[in-house]
Amino acid sequence: MADDPRSAQIEYVSESEAIGARKVGAQAGSKSSGLWIRVSVSLPFALSSLSEAQLDISARSLFIRAPGGGGELSVALPEGCILDVELCQARYSRKRGVLAVTSPGEPPTSWSGPLSIEVSIGQAGADESGDSNVVLQPTQAESGVSHILQ
Repeated sequence: MADDPRSAQIEYVSESEAIGARKVGAQAGSKSSGLWIRVSVSLPFALSSLSEAQLDISARSLFIRAPGGGGELSVALPEGCILDVELCQARYSRKRGVLAVTSPGEPPTSWSGPLSIEVSIGQAGADESGDSNVVLQPTQAESGVSHILQ
C-alpha cells in the first residue's frame, strides 16, 4: 500500500480480492478476465467520505480534489496500465486515508510486479504561474470518457 502521499502503488490482483468474493459470483458472465488493476494512493488531505471530493477517473489517470480548496492530487498511469472507466470502482478508507481504484485489466507484457509511481500534489485553485506544483484537471481521457463523482 502506498503510505507516502507522493507515490501511488499499482498492482494486479484477483477479481475476488479487488471487488470481494460475494460480488464475483453476482457478476458471473462479466467481461473480466479475472485480473484487476488496483491503484492505491495515500491522500495528503483528510476526507469524511469519498462523496465529498471531486474524483475524475479516465483510462490513463486519476484526479481527486478535496472540498473547499483543501488540495488536489493527480496520478498518471504508466504506459500499458489502463483503467476500464465503465467498470472501475473507487473506495476510500477514512481510517488509513487511502483511495483505492480498481478496474478489470490485463498487465502489460513487461509487467514485473507491484510498482510505485510518483503523483502530483497541489493546492486547489492555485495559479499556474505562482505555484510550480499546480495540478491541472484532466479534460478528456484517451478513451474520451471521464467520470466525476461528487
